[in-house]
Amino acid sequence: MHFDPAKYGPSRIDLAFFDIKGADVWNGDPQTTFLVFGYPTSLRTVEIDDISGALSGLKVKMIANSATYHQASQAAGVHAIRLQHSGDYTSDGLSGGTVYHVGEDAQGFYCGFAGLVIRGSATSDIVHFIDRRAIYPFFRHQEWLSQNQAP
Repeated sequence: MHFDPAKYGPSRIDLAFFDIKGADVWNGDPQTTFLVFGYPTSLRTVEIDDISGALSGLKVKMIANSATYHQASQAAGVHAIRLQHSGDYTSDGLSGGTVYHVGEDAQGFYCGFAGLVIRGSATSDIVHFIDRRAIYPFFRHQEWLSQNQAP
C-alpha cells in the first residue's frame, strides 16, 4: 500500500465513520478470540525527497492477527490481549489499530468491534486496548456537539 501525503487532507471522524451495530460489539467476555489490525513499525518505509527533505511517501503493510484475552488493566476501560502472530514483526506501532472480537449468533460467525489499540511494544506480544464501551461515549458527545453548535 502506498500513501501520497499530498492527496490527503484533514478529515472529520464522527460517529457515522464507525458503523457500529450494538448487538455485534464486544460485551466484555474474556472467553473470545480477538482480531487485531494494524501497521507495525518494522513493516513501514518512510520516503523522504532528497532535494526538499519533505515527506514524499509512506509504504506500509497491514497485519491481521488473532489474540487471546490476557487480563484487565489497572486503568478503567483498558484490557491486555496476547497476540498469536507469525512473522518477524512486533506489536510496536500497532497503536490506533482496531480490535474486533469473533462472535457467533443464529446467523453464524461475525466480527464485532471491541476497541482500539493504545499500546504495543517491541519486546512483548501483549497489546493494550481501550474498550469500545469507553470510546463510544466520546463519539456520542461529538455528535451531540455538532448538532448543538450555534451557527
